[in-house]
Amino acid sequence: MAKRVLFLPHNLRRTYFLNLLRQFKAAADWDIGVVAPVDSRRDYDGIVDSDESYFRSPDFARREGWESEFGERERISNLIGECERLTGISSGRVLLAGERDIGRGYSEEFYHWPPNKLAKFAKKNNEFPAKALERMFWFADDALKRFGPDLILSGATAMPLHFVFSLVAERKGIPLVANRLSKVHSRRIYWTMDRAMFNTRTRDRYAEKAESRAPVSQTSREYIDRFREEPKTVHYIAENWRKASQAKWAAVQWNFVLLALRRLDYFVRKRKKGVPPKEVLPRVMGFYRERYLTFRQERMFRKYEPEQLTAFKYIYCPLHKEPELAVNFQAPHCHNQKELIAYLSKTLPHGIKLLVREHRFNLGRRPTAYYKTLLGYPGVELIHPFDLQFKYIRNANLIVTDNGSTGWEGVVFGRPVITLAQTFYDPPGLMACVRAPEELNTEILRLLSAPHEIDPEEYDRRIGWFLDAERETTSPEDEDHFEESLQIIETLVSGGSFANIHSESSVNVKG
Repeated sequence: MAKRVLFLPHNLRRTYFLNLLRQFKAAADWDIGVVAPVDSRRDYDGIVDSDESYFRSPDFARREGWESEFGERERISNLIGECERLTGISSGRVLLAGERDIGRGYSEEFYHWPPNKLAKFAKKNNEFPAKALERMFWFADDALKRFGPDLILSGATAMPLHFVFSLVAERKGIPLVANRLSKVHSRRIYWTMDRAMFNTRTRDRYAEKAESRAPVSQTSREYIDRFREEPKTVHYIAENWRKASQAKWAAVQWNFVLLALRRLDYFVRKRKKGVPPKEVLPRVMGFYRERYLTFRQERMFRKYEPEQLTAFKYIYCPLHKEPELAVNFQAPHCHNQKELIAYLSKTLPHGIKLLVREHRFNLGRRPTAYYKTLLGYPGVELIHPFDLQFKYIRNANLIVTDNGSTGWEGVVFGRPVITLAQTFYDPPGLMACVRAPEELNTEILRLLSAPHEIDPEEYDRRIGWFLDAERETTSPEDEDHFEESLQIIETLVSGGSFANIHSESSVNVKG
């Protein structure tokens, strides 16, 4: 009997997933359904057998017919409550994950983002997000009932609608497996059932290696030496930076034209059941505002040469791009990065600077007042987002990050690191994991005075075990390894367990 599989798309890796689904359908005889916008139907020709298996995302700003039925409204309210109790995740987390639209109130002061219909409604009435959320739960529940999947596949569950699908699926006992890119080894992917989308197989494999004191591979030893000599950003992040830097003015304007045509087509055809294409004018205005703010705010950032960084002591804290699933989905308590910098400023020891490096994708998108506020905090200096980051990591007296990859890079360099949330590089236990804010000050003082506690050979061995474990639990990001992916998916599903987001409290210093 064919397995029924529902797919939740990931636009940034669209081509990869389309090819993968075609191979899965042919090799495993999958009956595939898709949840996607109205105008993406043609992308799934040959993958989705009929329109009944294509679930078009509706306009969640519009009132639905079921809302006039008291019994149905009560049922959806009960459904949301059941999902919350079962998963331990409040529905407000979905709103935060949707800070671009239904949760716009959470991000309004932090960065500019083009308005959309949901955001406008949410800003006008703070009771509207709850209504939109109910519509999402109704849609997810209805789609899962009608399609009846044995399995859900996703590229990410951090988008609000996908987040809702994951919660409803867990209540119904439907396994969900996500495919993610490794942040350690370039061009490699992993499959996971972890709700926070971390590679739990790496964690388990690391534990096996540590217990058996397995030898570290030569490949991993060379990785450590090479990174310390000539560090590089993992491929997919570097590729995103490259594409952004090479975007041409004419190409951007042409995309505005295409968006205007899609929007015109939507209204001419009166596709009232689907989500309308994005508004054009706000994006044009945003494009030029970004250029203006980039020019105006340039003087607020500093750059240092490596030899200058050795002349004073500093704590290094890089900011995430915003919006970013690492904070609004995986570490919601760290969502307000301005508040984090304020708190770190309040815990600075005498004679220590706090160097805050902006993310390059935030440049030109924040209000100038945001940076003025940060520069008003004692001891804070802003580092230019396009200044090379590795010199700041290599020379830092301490690195503090919520869950960013800078912490991993700091670990490889042998720098003291504090993390404030679960990270992909938790297994080696080579950083201080602080969960209680009141204990952060003590840890900062401790690590600045006594940063090295582990024997260097043991330190590198742990890094090597982690690198080996990550390599052994990931696959090359290409369609040639789809059989391996199928096997991994079957193994994960047969295990039948849902891994929760860790909720460690207080300070956890391993090793």
